[in-house]
Amino acid sequence: ALHASRSLVVELLCFCVLHHGYRIKYFVLKNHVLTKVLRLCQLRDKPLILAAVRFMRACVGLKDDFYNRYIAKNNCLAPLIDQLVNNAWLDNLLSSAVIELLDFIRRENVKSLLEHLYQHHRARLDQVQLPEVVQAMWVRHEQNVEGGDGGGAQSGRGGQPADGVGAGGGAAGDTTADG
Repeated sequence: ALHASRSLVVELLCFCVLHHGYRIKYFVLKNHVLTKVLRLCQLRDKPLILAAVRFMRACVGLKDDFYNRYIAKNNCLAPLIDQLVNNAWLDNLLSSAVIELLDFIRRENVKSLLEHLYQHHRARLDQVQLPEVVQAMWVRHEQNVEGGDGGGAQSGRGGQPADGVGAGGGAAGDTTADG
């Protein structure tokens, strides 16, 4: 019953992060909720660990500088990297969720988290037998260091309009507005 209630609390926190951004952001950061949720990664209960990964994914998915700086400063990715290293050979939902989180960080080019992963977790990630995911992250990091952003968003919400429609209201593939 304790594990079920913990899981429900984490799901509620995920909902709050996604739907009540402004108020929950300061609550999460002020009360170190993210680090407390990630302590669930120390337990042996895989659904609880997966709930912690989902919460981290919700926070990273916002692409908010406040969350990203907090994650990097408090080394919040370390428990997830530990889980990946311990479970990478299993090919299970837990390792897939962590891999998806890392791939999201790469795809969306969250520069502050890519830099943190490169500086603090490169050796451990290189040990994991996932060369395509890890190498793609390092290539993206190198592109950022060299000055090219690769077309992705910066560590914040930049790059795309809020409504998802490009400038000029044309079709998704219409590039005539560039000149």
